[in-house]
Amino acid sequence: MSAIEKTAQFSDDSPLALSPRKKSACLVKIHPANGGDSIFDLKNDSVVMGRDVASRIALVDPRVSRRHAIIELIAGDYVLRDLGSTNGTYVNDQRVDQQKLTAGDLVRLGDHVFKFLADGHIELLYHQETAKIVARDDLTSAYTKRYFLDRLDEEIARWIRTDRPLSLLMLDIDFFKKVNDTHGHPVGDEVLREFSRRVRSVIHRDDLFARYGGEEFAILLPCTNIREAGRIAERCRQVTVGEPFVTSSGQIDVTASVGVATASNEVHDRDLLIAAADERLYEAKRSGRNRVAC
Repeated sequence: MSAIEKTAQFSDDSPLALSPRKKSACLVKIHPANGGDSIFDLKNDSVVMGRDVASRIALVDPRVSRRHAIIELIAGDYVLRDLGSTNGTYVNDQRVDQQKLTAGDLVRLGDHVFKFLADGHIELLYHQETAKIVARDDLTSAYTKRYFLDRLDEEIARWIRTDRPLSLLMLDIDFFKKVNDTHGHPVGDEVLREFSRRVRSVIHRDDLFARYGGEEFAILLPCTNIREAGRIAERCRQVTVGEPFVTSSGQIDVTASVGVATASNEVHDRDLLIAAADERLYEAKRSGRNRVAC
């Protein structure tokens, strides 16, 4: 049996490989499946799960209470406790008020099902690698739109909890249709790949760069105010226009427009933040393209 085949085989009684110096575990979302974050690191904190967007694990589900359940690290064990939810908290299909979790346990709240895994568990390694693969756009290596939207929900919830700044950039390659019409779609793909590479070279590792659709991209900037977001947007614009793109059809001059928005009392959820950044992007295009609008 190959190493890959061994890695792909799992069982609920797989041995744990935990460091004695640090207890760590995670929940892996089993259902509903999506291309966004499916792994939630429990670390050593108390983790509230519920419909409230301020929850560490926020769940959009009418059958989930606002503060449904909490997972706490107690005397070295992760303990799940129901918070008086309407529809109950279940472990392995048994309704519980409080339950110590062991590797492989299935936790259900409403229609959401999670699997509890300890750090180092072989199945966790598989889920981590799978999540990385499905979260990336094949062409550009940017994150997918679905992954971006899930992460944006999480960052909005974190912004509500901590009041740390949160900004968003929406970027669009100017006149990209003309590139496709003139040089063909394969060359257009070359431009998209090079644009992605250039932008990723000037943003921080913690910033999330995603392909939002076609030639439109998004950058999620946690802990970043509007002024710093504007500077990052300008770096993205400059690295695009700085040198022609070298393609199989020759050199092509490419520019990009960028819209910048930040979370606030008026822009307080995912849709409003995206709409605000989109409006700034359209403002940049109406003003002549190849510019940043904040």
